[in-house]
Amino acid sequence: KTQSVVEEKHNEVVSSDGSLNKTSEKTVKDSNGKVLEEKTEIKIEDKNTGVSTSAEIKKDAEGNTASEIKTETSVETKDGKAEVNSEVLDAAIKQAEAAKKTAEEKGVKDAKPVIEIAAENSQDFTETQIAADDLSKLAEADVEVKIKTAAGEVNLPPEVSKNISSDKDEKVSLSFGEADKEKLSETQKKTVGEATVFEFNLKSGESEIHDLGGTAKVTVPYELKKGEDPQKITVYYIDDEGNIAAMNSVYDSATKSITFETSHFSYYFIAENSAVSDNKNSSNTIYYAVAAIIIILIIIASAYYFMKKKQ
Repeated sequence: KTQSVVEEKHNEVVSSDGSLNKTSEKTVKDSNGKVLEEKTEIKIEDKNTGVSTSAEIKKDAEGNTASEIKTETSVETKDGKAEVNSEVLDAAIKQAEAAKKTAEEKGVKDAKPVIEIAAENSQDFTETQIAADDLSKLAEADVEVKIKTAAGEVNLPPEVSKNISSDKDEKVSLSFGEADKEKLSETQKKTVGEATVFEFNLKSGESEIHDLGGTAKVTVPYELKKGEDPQKITVYYIDDEGNIAAMNSVYDSATKSITFETSHFSYYFIAENSAVSDNKNSSNTIYYAVAAIIIILIIIASAYYFMKKKQ
């Protein structure tokens, strides 16, 4: 019977203000001393800023590594706005980088920390503001930022943070939530019908940003309507002319939410793909049918011309 040996190390430092820095290491070896698994857990808490980081780093017997690093902070919502303090964000970046460094020392080459900013007491279209210079710091630190409000979550990877922070003197603001359909054009209203529509607004100062310069991951709450199949629920982008495009999306029945990826912000609606496809194809079918008829007529005319010419 194979015996295993478990070795554990713990290091905990608590500062005078109650801030915590804790590391726990666990190594599992077989009877011959071969390492079967290594796991490192990190917990960092800063009482001054309220920033906390949790990390788990694993390594198996084959040398495969994995890590999960999440840094969390919150900001109060006042008058519909949640402004992220630079001092808080600096503390978050510092913690995330410390956890990432430990992960790299343990052999993890692609550690990707996520800094989660939660807007407390938020509502739909809570405007989360971050100074462009702070977003630039996030990009330089190669960390992903997650904006979390009552309307859902938006994950911005480093390349997006870099792109939208080009104007260092401005504040970048993000707001999103269920859209007021009265703001849609008549064509858009006809296309979406009774579907739920979400609006995403991103600004640098007063200038609107649509192209993100990368791919953002978005999660919004969605309650299935009677008779809807969760396997067919899809997010669609809709432009000003009512043209639509299906997004890469997944519905989660457990959390009653849908997640999709996009490279630009605007209007999106949620519906079963079968219903939308039928609606979309009806207009496309007419277009292709007319095009096919024109091509056939051209071929017939050409054939007739060459036959006459031979005669």
